[in-house]
Amino acid sequence: MTAAAKVPPQDAEMEASVLGAMLVAEPTLSRVIDDVGLVADDFYLDRHRVIFEAIHALYAASKPVDELSVTDALADRKVGRGPSRKAALEFVGGKHYVSELAAKVPAAGNAKHYAEIVRGHSRRRTIIAAAGLAADAAHVGTVNGEVEGLFQLLEAAKGEAGDLGTVRGSEVRLRVPRFLDAEEMLPTRSITVAFGPAGLGKTVYSLGQCAAVTRGRMAGLDGPKPVLISSLEDDPEAVLAPRLVAADANLDLVHFVTGLSLPSQVPALATKAKTIDAAFVLIDPIAAHLDPDIDSHRDASIRSALSPLAQVAMDLDLAVLVVAHPNKMTSATGLNRISGSGAFGNAARSVVVFGLDPGDPDGETGSRRIIAHMKCNVGRRAASVTAEIESVPVQTEDGEAQVPRLKITGFSDHSADDVLSSPTGEERSERDEARDFLMEQLASGPVRSSELKLGAEQAGLNWRTVERAKRDLDLKAKQTSDGWYWLPPGQTDFETRAPSW
Repeated sequence: MTAAAKVPPQDAEMEASVLGAMLVAEPTLSRVIDDVGLVADDFYLDRHRVIFEAIHALYAASKPVDELSVTDALADRKVGRGPSRKAALEFVGGKHYVSELAAKVPAAGNAKHYAEIVRGHSRRRTIIAAAGLAADAAHVGTVNGEVEGLFQLLEAAKGEAGDLGTVRGSEVRLRVPRFLDAEEMLPTRSITVAFGPAGLGKTVYSLGQCAAVTRGRMAGLDGPKPVLISSLEDDPEAVLAPRLVAADANLDLVHFVTGLSLPSQVPALATKAKTIDAAFVLIDPIAAHLDPDIDSHRDASIRSALSPLAQVAMDLDLAVLVVAHPNKMTSATGLNRISGSGAFGNAARSVVVFGLDPGDPDGETGSRRIIAHMKCNVGRRAASVTAEIESVPVQTEDGEAQVPRLKITGFSDHSADDVLSSPTGEERSERDEARDFLMEQLASGPVRSSELKLGAEQAGLNWRTVERAKRDLDLKAKQTSDGWYWLPPGQTDFETRAPSW
């Protein structure tokens, strides 16, 4: 068989078996996704990739995964672009194909083994592709970083093929996870993602962290350290530098990066960080820094971009903060709110949410903010922090300018999901209605939660909105022998009321 006639390593039947097992046996989901680490790009057939993406989205959202739920999810999704865009269900072959997958499972208990085979084929295809790219690069004499990156891919591929490197456990250092900040949201040797609604101050928060590093105000540092800042949205002269001055940064220790693209320029970033002995790297926003061939909506593609950056953070003891934007899926929660692939949140060791304080009486126009810790893989999640955006005068070459600065004010009980669900416009009106509903229902005393839920449904209120309104009003709930009851505002038990002062 000639090279041109060779079929890439793949097994359509094995892929179908994995998907079928995931549809009929719930324990299979964690074995395939969590244990094996199978991702959509591991599937050779496009329709299998699309079906897996639908299953993974349901699993990540803690929703049921079965033939019916996956069929419905596919019916709501679109694939392709432009004139070729079509419903995902039609693209994969209709609900009949999904039914066939569920009916043709050899043995659901072997799903992990099937998944490992599918992943193995994917790795072999990666080896072939990397070798081809390396040959092309060698012929044309590429010298702008691609060759080095391709050699790294080939080394990794060699390890996947069976030449494994090992380190004795006795040779591994035992270390306590370390954080830059006193709140313990920014771990060293790791990537942290900060995200939240646009225009509320994520960059102000991030630059405040940079300023603290340059002044030695970080609890995890012995003194001032240099920082690297790469921003593709804000002007260093008119925006970044004035905000750093407002945050009392030592500008001599601030290094603005130009031309950063990931992962191709990670070696250059590492060289610069090592040269200046940087302790902190800010990349804002991460999606704008990706190489042209990186697909921000594909897990494998994003992981290939972030993995080299994470390795540099570990090798150089760096804390890396990347800023991301949220998507428009307001009904989603957790890491699913990060725009693009779920790998942005999954690959990061810490995820911070920055947004409006749900309790700010001024709403969208208010200055109060919440910094909430959504995820931490190297320690406990930190308590949410309250902050306020204030305006301070900064002298520039063009005269005095009023520049925003973040001031930490305390702690909060609001969670990351509370911050992400903080309503604006029409959503705020709905929560106002829910608060009015609760005040009216509880005016005469405690009410059983099941009755409240029925009343909310009859009033056309979403129960989740009612639960948020409950938190806004700081209402308490008590369990009795005949169920749960919600108590009126200020009441902490059935007989006593908390002092109004």
